[in-house]
Amino acid sequence: MQLEILTREATSGSNHLVFIHGAWHAAWCWEEHFMEYFAEQGYTNHAPSLRGHGGSAGHDTLQAVRISDYVEDVISLTSTLEELPILIGHSMGGFIVQHFLATHRAKAVVLLASVPHTGALALNLRFLKTHPGQFLRSIIRQQSEIFIKEKNCIRDSFFPNLSPPQQAYYFQKMQAESFAAFWDMLLRPLPPVTSSQTPMLCLGATEDQVVCPEEVEQTAAAYNADLVIFPNMGHDMMLDRDWREVANTMLQWLQQQL
Repeated sequence: MQLEILTREATSGSNHLVFIHGAWHAAWCWEEHFMEYFAEQGYTNHAPSLRGHGGSAGHDTLQAVRISDYVEDVISLTSTLEELPILIGHSMGGFIVQHFLATHRAKAVVLLASVPHTGALALNLRFLKTHPGQFLRSIIRQQSEIFIKEKNCIRDSFFPNLSPPQQAYYFQKMQAESFAAFWDMLLRPLPPVTSSQTPMLCLGATEDQVVCPEEVEQTAAAYNADLVIFPNMGHDMMLDRDWREVANTMLQWLQQQL
């Protein structure tokens, strides 16, 4: 599978970050702020667009793609690196990272507003409550893009703090997502976590209507991970107006772990 992979080389340092985007996004969401920031801090970083996303191949078969296929995309990239990767996963990307850890090693992991290992049932029930019309149409038609076609859903759920022009800019970048992958997150949770030897940081946001802070807290507890909840931020913390606060927190944590 031919993947679009964005890379920013650091002038010094041997650590490699791999950013994994969430549903409806692609590698562009990391390129906006985080990739340049971490390259300047000495971290070479890579952001793949998962199959069927962004500039990657597979758009014509996207609706049949499973979470396991996305995990294979991550494996195909990390297997080319000389060092163990530091994995950064957002939302569905965090769920993918957790699946990766079940069979592969990482130097450290940061989960941003990640779908918990228990799955996305609570997330879907919240969508049903807050946006019932769009949610039910997407289920009936098996088309996840119905949800993101509603600007108010995106504004409320992903980046409520941004100005209308910024919201419109990111709105036009978002795309369809695999419905098979949504069913995987809903019906195929990971087995209970017994232990994790990988240093992990879980990040959440108080205004996140997709993955609520309580779910982030549960994920941190399951993995015995460090936890930070940011006030007054939405789901897309890497695109929020205060994104630098998130990046600084990640950087400080990584410096303590490595």
